[in-house]
Amino acid sequence: MNENRNFTLVECLMVVTILLFVSALAIQNLVHSVKTSEENTVHTAATQYSAVRNMYAEQPRAVPVGASGVNSTSAAGILNTPVP
Repeated sequence: MNENRNFTLVECLMVVTILLFVSALAIQNLVHSVKTSEENTVHTAATQYSAVRNMYAEQPRAVPVGASGVNSTSAAGILNTPVP
């Protein structure tokens, strides 16, 4: 009574199909999470860039006239002279 029971071809194909389906779902979720992470990184970087840019854009207005150590009248004369 030596019964040798093997899996049939249909059973093997069903197992492979189920594994492929589950792996496809896992890969889809992985790609979605990576895309979301990259979008969040880009959004964070853009926000930080905007904050730093605004900080430096407002900085010259905060410096009092003549505080740079340059004679403000001669600097103003240079900037206001017409170019020939």
